[in-house]
Amino acid sequence: MQHFVTYLPLIILLLSVFALMFVTASDRGVQILQLRDFSLMVTQFAKKPPLGHLRLLTIKRVVVAIVLIHLVTFFILYQVLQDRIASLLIEKEIEKVQVESLIIPYFAFFQSDYTANTGFKKSKRRTRVDIQVNGHLWSGLRLGITEVETAKISQITGKSFVFSFMTDTKKLTPAIHKHMKREVASKVIDSYELEKFDNRGPYMVVVLSEKNRSKDNQLVATGIAKRLLAELTVAMGLKVNYVVVKIADPEIYVNDKRIKVIARGTAGTY
Repeated sequence: MQHFVTYLPLIILLLSVFALMFVTASDRGVQILQLRDFSLMVTQFAKKPPLGHLRLLTIKRVVVAIVLIHLVTFFILYQVLQDRIASLLIEKEIEKVQVESLIIPYFAFFQSDYTANTGFKKSKRRTRVDIQVNGHLWSGLRLGITEVETAKISQITGKSFVFSFMTDTKKLTPAIHKHMKREVASKVIDSYELEKFDNRGPYMVVVLSEKNRSKDNQLVATGIAKRLLAELTVAMGLKVNYVVVKIADPEIYVNDKRIKVIARGTAGTY
């Protein structure tokens, strides 16, 4: 019974297509006479199958029916997904963003787990993100979106997005500067800059002090990253998962203010 319910929409669609083909057929009158005798054929079916009626199912009609079914199911699912994604934006409190084109599998209507690559637009800003779709149209669709993908949509609105697994950057930034100034004061580095945040933590660019430039730059960078991560998470109780420290070539950085990374250290898990 469960399998029958699963394929019930497909059965209804097939019956609808065949009904449409019957109504528009040029030999409809002949078919009506044949259908009138259908009750008599059913009683004789056990003795001799009515093979003559199989002639109605020509290859052309079967191909047309399959193509039509595919287009109808694809169009219905496409429209429903656009509406559901628009509702998802409202749930995420993302306003005035238009849902544009979707890229979904050709036979997504019959699949229970797939990704809908969705385009979003606000004014002249655009982005595309992956939205996970589970379930069927007739049994209920469930949409899922990661925080990383949600952040991409938030960017085109001009609003910052705070990840649940990282403290707000407004609190992290002064804490990072306070610690890095201690690194400068202790002569580990000559200078630093906070390059950016991603969804897990900060990216730092540093210029090593003269005494540390002859050491293994990767080990020094890893040590700085570990100390910064420990300061933020253990000492201050902030939420950060990952810290990246890049060692810049000192001559190029000092003379031209350009960054050429010569080593890189990390701490935490990404």
